[in-house]
Amino acid sequence: MTIPHEALRDANNRSGVVDRNAALPKIFHNLDDLAAALSGALVRPTDPDWDQARAAWQLLADQRPIAVVSAATTEDVGLTVRAAAALGLRVAPQSTGHNATPLGDLTRTILLRTGALDRVEIDADARIAHVEAGARCADLTAAAAAAGLVSIGGFSADVGVVGLVLGGGLGWFARSHGPARASVLALELVTGDGVIRRVRAGDDLFDSALAGADIAVITALTLRLHAIDDVVAGALFWPIESTRDIFHAWTTWTATMPETVTSVVRVLRFPDAPDVPPMFAGRAFAIIEAVIQADAVTAHELLAPLRELSPLVDTFDLVAPTALAGLHRDPPVPVPALGCSALLRTLPAEVVDAIVTAVTDGPADTLTSVELRHLGGAPDRTAASPTLGSAALLFAVAVIPAPAAAETAAAGFQALTAAVATVRSDRDISSFTESATAPQRLFGSDLPRWVAAKDRWDATDVIHANHSVRNRLGD
Repeated sequence: MTIPHEALRDANNRSGVVDRNAALPKIFHNLDDLAAALSGALVRPTDPDWDQARAAWQLLADQRPIAVVSAATTEDVGLTVRAAAALGLRVAPQSTGHNATPLGDLTRTILLRTGALDRVEIDADARIAHVEAGARCADLTAAAAAAGLVSIGGFSADVGVVGLVLGGGLGWFARSHGPARASVLALELVTGDGVIRRVRAGDDLFDSALAGADIAVITALTLRLHAIDDVVAGALFWPIESTRDIFHAWTTWTATMPETVTSVVRVLRFPDAPDVPPMFAGRAFAIIEAVIQADAVTAHELLAPLRELSPLVDTFDLVAPTALAGLHRDPPVPVPALGCSALLRTLPAEVVDAIVTAVTDGPADTLTSVELRHLGGAPDRTAASPTLGSAALLFAVAVIPAPAAAETAAAGFQALTAAVATVRSDRDISSFTESATAPQRLFGSDLPRWVAAKDRWDATDVIHANHSVRNRLGD
């Protein structure tokens, strides 16, 4: 919905402690005290809805916290953090649970679900949005589109906006407009002391929290929206036997593409399932997906070299940005899956060959999806971008229908990692990193700054994120 310009402008410009803190109780003797103070609900292992409350989108994450709080208000978040600090517990904030596996042991942790905080407010005149912690990319996209605007969303509509932003924010418009993180103007958050604060760009707490440092629970953010007209978007399909030619052709093609073109080349194996169209069911394809910010004539000229390769299917058409949600064909419901990723500094022909060999003839030939995402462009001019200086992102996913499939997937991931070892960056992207990882790989040279922020704002380690600035690999 649209709200008065003054309200969002005020949210952006004010910084400091939010007045609502005064109403929060300060003494908690046990979880019963917290449950009594909440507007939302506290669920424990003995409650009948326990399994539903603790479930993550990542179905392989068997989350077993001491309790789950479903926050109904921002004040609930503050109460939960205060109670955890008083009781010697930690708080793990979670909206959708897409990347839940790295959280690890939650024995002494309250899982704080923020999904009910899903309000999205748009100021069309100022081109900004105020988004609560539980809102998903689909929520923001729909609200912004109603005002004729676009957010820098991700590839999946069901991912939480806050999680996307903290993970860097790669999406179809990142090459032209920068990552989603670069569009954030202000944050509302709860620090490790349970205090609700509002901070804006330039504040050290803002910078630390936005970088993904585990120092606070973000309850809302204010971000800049963009005016982007209809785009030409779609996918080209070839039989999997053409993978080597298509991957090399894509690599050559992307070298000449402007920043207004974002694309992915992938191998995708469709399940043989009733809800999959017959022409795709049980088959594997080499696919190029792209979004082109150009008119139909220009887009046709840009796509010509790829269309000369005689794709089996060509879905490119002029579409509204809201239609991009299904372009990448991510599962619409939670699935048991594992993933691995690697940022690649360069993408020489021999590395492309090694990737293709692993995917079509090696241990990775059973993986559900293996893709290369074209990077560069605006993120390379954005200090907030974790992909700075990288040419591509390798991302692979394996659906795990049975435990034995995990071993097969691990072998495939290892083969891919070996294939790109010579060009792999010393950085990783947190939202694509689904296992415990050394913080140096996630935070780079800024790590000492974020550790200092952790010491200042959450010295007792109340906030428990899926990736910490402190090395917890031994936990």
